[in-house]
Amino acid sequence: MDDATAQELARLRQRVEALERDLDLTTTLGGGRDPLPQTMLLSDSFLKRAFAVLGHYFVASLVIAVPFYVLIFVVMMALGLGGALR
Repeated sequence: MDDATAQELARLRQRVEALERDLDLTTTLGGGRDPLPQTMLLSDSFLKRAFAVLGHYFVASLVIAVPFYVLIFVVMMALGLGGALR
């Protein structure tokens, strides 16, 4: 092995050791988190995934529908079409 190759190999070994130390430090401090979040949408169980999707659908429907219902109620009250509510 020539001198340039040996120097490059030594430099690469030092770099790998530094990266391993950094990785060990981040996992010790809690920085090495799982790449995927802990959610029922990614569960192995079909029922858990199905109910997670159903829950998201229900909340999204409420977020979309409730403002429209409130707007319709306010317009009906303003126009006097809510006579039975008085």
